[in-house]
Amino acid sequence: MPVAGNEPESVSRVHDLICQVHKQRKRQSQTEAVEKTWIMKYLYYTGILISTMETKIGIYYQYCRFWFPALVHIALLANTALLTIESFSGVYGMHVVVACECVNILSVALWHCTYRVKHELIEMLVKLQKICSLTLGFRLGKIEVLVTNAALVIFSITPTAFSLMFLCFERDTSTDTFWTFGYKLGYFNHWGKLIIFVNVNLYVSLQVVFPGLVTCVYCSCCHRFSKLITCCNNNLEIKVEACIKQKVSQYIEILNGIELLQRTFSKPIFLLVSMHVIHMFALLAYFLTFTKDQFTGVVIGESVVITSTSSLSICAVVLFAARIPESIHEVKQRYQLFQENMVFKSSQRDEIIQLAIDREVVVMSAGGFVQFQKSFILSVFGALLTYGLLILQLNR
Repeated sequence: MPVAGNEPESVSRVHDLICQVHKQRKRQSQTEAVEKTWIMKYLYYTGILISTMETKIGIYYQYCRFWFPALVHIALLANTALLTIESFSGVYGMHVVVACECVNILSVALWHCTYRVKHELIEMLVKLQKICSLTLGFRLGKIEVLVTNAALVIFSITPTAFSLMFLCFERDTSTDTFWTFGYKLGYFNHWGKLIIFVNVNLYVSLQVVFPGLVTCVYCSCCHRFSKLITCCNNNLEIKVEACIKQKVSQYIEILNGIELLQRTFSKPIFLLVSMHVIHMFALLAYFLTFTKDQFTGVVIGESVVITSTSSLSICAVVLFAARIPESIHEVKQRYQLFQENMVFKSSQRDEIIQLAIDREVVVMSAGGFVQFQKSFILSVFGALLTYGLLILQLNR
């Protein structure tokens, strides 16, 4: 019968699926045991990964993974309702309301996008830990662990700290009633202020907590891969030809890990950077309509939180990601020098001439940020002229 004939295939598929699950759990448990920072714990708390530890803490992580996704979606609904109410008040422009809503939607989309690549994330973290353990001279310092954990804590407590600052420094005479649904703060009793505290906490948490976690994970992985490449470069002995095969194999393994990092975080990082850019645009459009009297302590605190988290996140992502190709370029130069020595020893004229042809052009730069070319002069004066005209228009 057809059904009976398909039974072995279905059983084998189920068996393969079970084997894949066991392999994934084994790889994840290895990463849990080696990771020194709190990155894995935060990935459990936010529902991205599922803990495989059989201890009480591991079971606690498994129950906690449902709370953060629910909190994110509740915060999105609450923020949408708050922005809808403020849009009818006419105090804020529609472009500001739309930009803020886009930031909230992108934050939720960032969580979903990261959740969809959780298997690739586990594979990448396991590969990274394996390469780190096999690379001679690699060591994750205490300062690096401390900075990573401190960044995670700062991103976590920022919403609560800002909510407390709002309740402590908001005045009844303030004209900024965005967080209080159009009413003065003195209009509310203690329970009403508690609701406002939760509302402000949800609003800021949606835009800070998980984006901050993605920033820390991505920057930490980029830093470790660039450090691995540096160790590979330092361990490369050009005079010892017998070790070249092993060194090249190790270098290619690191490059494979970097390619996996790129595939895993390509879409999440795009959403992260887009969210921060739109957020800073909303902040700029929001404050351009303010007068001098409207810049209260709460408004200044809000601007500090948004500007610091958004700008630092973008700068950290760009700087740590840019370090990888710089490290790869250093290793390529080292291997190129080794190849040149081998060619000169062979004394073949055509190959020696080809070395001069294949040499890369050295472009002078200012710290790697700006390349000195003739077009740079036009770019500088064009930017000065453009922003100068814009400032003149704003002053008028």
